[in-house]
Amino acid sequence: MNIQLNVTSLLIPLVFSNSFISVLIIRIVICNKTDFFTSYMYINQTSIIMREDNRTVMLMHLSQLLDFITGVGGLIVPLIIWLVKKDEIYALDKHGKAVINFQLSMILLGIVAIPLILLLGLGLVILFAIPFVIGIFAILNAIKASNGEHPYYPLTIQFLK
Repeated sequence: MNIQLNVTSLLIPLVFSNSFISVLIIRIVICNKTDFFTSYMYINQTSIIMREDNRTVMLMHLSQLLDFITGVGGLIVPLIIWLVKKDEIYALDKHGKAVINFQLSMILLGIVAIPLILLLGLGLVILFAIPFVIGIFAILNAIKASNGEHPYYPLTIQFLK
């Protein structure tokens, strides 16, 4: 295994409350014959080191698919990952809030759909559509997370901001 350590210091001044914040980005490149892995560490003004880990963020999005197995695992597992790792992994806080807001919104939509069953069966259509919406957007946002993009979940109420 050939390991190269490239430290790139970029001081990026950002204007925030009439003061400048410097962000130091350290890039570590580990090269192998078959694997190429790049990791970034972000050091903010309070000297908390956060690493960029798109795999964990992607797995958090895919853990929503546990709804199909356990019923509520799609809310509990991302919640645990978010609570434990949000201060360690860059962008996990934003993705975690999006996943939790989406799951809570789908649960609320399911609760609202139950009385709508009596109204021309509209609730049945909603109840059958919810698993497809969860599955499709969990996979789409997992792909976005692996590419370092921001998540997008439709029909989401912002419980956590």
